[in-house]
Amino acid sequence: MLKKENSLFIGIDIQEKLVSMLGENSNQMIENSIKLKKTSNILNIDTILTEQYPKGLGSTILSIKELSQNSFFFEKSEFSI
Repeated sequence: MLKKENSLFIGIDIQEKLVSMLGENSNQMIENSIKLKKTSNILNIDTILTEQYPKGLGSTILSIKELSQNSFFFEKSEFSI
Protein backbone atom coordinates (compact mmCIF):
# COMPACT_ATOMS: atom_id res chain seq x y z
CA MET A 1 0.00 0.00 0.00
CA LEU A 2 1.20 3.50 -0.81
CA LYS A 3 2.17 5.35 2.36
CA LYS A 4 3.79 8.74 2.80
CA GLU A 5 6.37 7.27 5.17
CA ASN A 6 7.79 4.87 2.58
CA SER A 7 7.26 6.87 -0.63
CA LEU A 8 9.26 9.40 -2.60
CA PHE A 9 8.67 11.19 -5.90
CA ILE A 10 11.88 11.49 -7.90
CA GLY A 11 11.92 13.59 -11.07
CA ILE A 12 15.10 12.96 -13.00
CA ASP A 13 16.31 15.64 -15.41
CA ILE A 14 12.89 16.98 -16.48
CA GLN A 15 14.65 19.91 -18.13
CA GLU A 16 13.90 22.26 -21.00
CA LYS A 17 16.45 21.03 -23.56
CA LEU A 18 16.18 17.36 -22.61
CA VAL A 19 12.38 17.34 -22.78
CA SER A 20 12.43 19.09 -26.17
CA MET A 21 14.55 16.20 -27.51
CA LEU A 22 11.54 13.88 -27.05
CA GLY A 23 9.88 15.56 -30.03
CA GLU A 24 6.20 14.71 -30.40
CA ASN A 25 6.28 12.77 -27.11
CA SER A 26 7.40 15.77 -25.05
CA ASN A 27 3.88 17.07 -24.30
CA GLN A 28 2.72 13.66 -23.06
CA MET A 29 5.79 13.33 -20.84
CA ILE A 30 5.17 16.79 -19.39
CA GLU A 31 1.48 16.04 -18.76
CA ASN A 32 2.33 12.74 -17.04
CA SER A 33 5.00 14.43 -14.91
CA ILE A 34 2.53 17.13 -13.85
CA LYS A 35 -0.05 14.49 -12.86
CA LEU A 36 2.52 12.60 -10.82
CA LYS A 37 3.76 15.78 -9.12
CA LYS A 38 0.22 16.94 -8.30
CA THR A 39 -0.52 13.50 -6.84
CA SER A 40 2.63 13.60 -4.70
CA ASN A 41 1.58 17.06 -3.46
CA ILE A 42 -1.93 15.87 -2.54
CA LEU A 43 -0.48 12.87 -0.70
CA ASN A 44 2.24 15.04 0.88
CA ILE A 45 5.00 12.79 -0.50
CA ASP A 46 8.54 14.18 -0.42
CA THR A 47 10.06 15.09 -3.79
CA ILE A 48 13.59 15.10 -5.17
CA LEU A 49 14.25 16.72 -8.56
CA THR A 50 17.59 16.33 -10.29
CA GLU A 51 19.02 18.63 -12.95
CA GLN A 52 21.83 17.59 -15.26
CA TYR A 53 24.12 20.57 -15.91
CA PRO A 54 21.35 23.21 -15.71
CA LYS A 55 23.64 25.96 -17.03
CA GLY A 56 23.75 24.18 -20.38
CA LEU A 57 20.52 22.15 -20.44
CA GLY A 58 18.21 24.58 -18.70
CA SER A 59 16.30 24.30 -15.49
CA THR A 60 13.49 21.91 -14.60
CA ILE A 61 10.52 22.83 -16.81
CA LEU A 62 8.49 25.62 -15.28
CA SER A 63 5.21 23.72 -14.96
CA ILE A 64 6.91 21.13 -12.73
CA LYS A 65 9.04 23.67 -10.86
CA GLU A 66 5.94 25.72 -9.93
CA LEU A 67 4.46 22.62 -8.27
CA SER A 68 7.70 21.88 -6.40
CA GLN A 69 8.24 24.72 -3.92
CA ASN A 70 9.01 22.32 -1.05
CA SER A 71 11.11 19.91 -3.08
CA PHE A 72 14.79 19.08 -2.86
CA PHE A 73 16.75 20.04 -6.00
CA PHE A 74 20.09 18.45 -6.88
CA GLU A 75 22.32 19.72 -9.66
CA LYS A 76 24.55 17.16 -11.38
CA SER A 77 27.53 17.77 -13.61
CA GLU A 78 28.29 14.22 -14.78
CA PHE A 79 26.59 10.94 -15.57
CA SER A 80 27.65 7.77 -13.78
CA ILE A 81 26.68 4.13 -13.65
